[in-house]
Amino acid sequence: MYKATIQLSYTSSSDNACDDILPEENIKMEVPAEDLNIHQYFHLFNRFLRSIGFFDYSIMQGAVQLAFNDMRDEKEMKKVADEYGLILEEDFPIEENEKLRSEVLDLKAKLSRFENPNNPNYTEEEVEAICAEAMKS
Repeated sequence: MYKATIQLSYTSSSDNACDDILPEENIKMEVPAEDLNIHQYFHLFNRFLRSIGFFDYSIMQGAVQLAFNDMRDEKEMKKVADEYGLILEEDFPIEENEKLRSEVLDLKAKLSRFENPNNPNYTEEEVEAICAEAMKS
């Protein structure tokens, strides 16, 4: 048996002499790595990224971009998508994609109007839905 550790560290320093900003910040994570599986590694990276200030949404975007990009094998991407119940854009004809996109915009507009019934201005979702409708005609 071998012994191994994974160590992630982050050090930042600030020249600002402000009460709100720490002059120096050190974050260090260390875990035994002998038997870590891929899910544990990603969980570690997720925790590390969160500790240095990344938001969950950004981390998820990065993970999806890593998993689904032009540098990956399409068969492998399809396999992962099927395993997690994801629908890839390529699985639908272009007309179907446009129809679904239009439905999503329409639902966003309706939800926005429902949440803000007294708002005299159009919300961003409503403007997008109106523009999408105008583009169809």
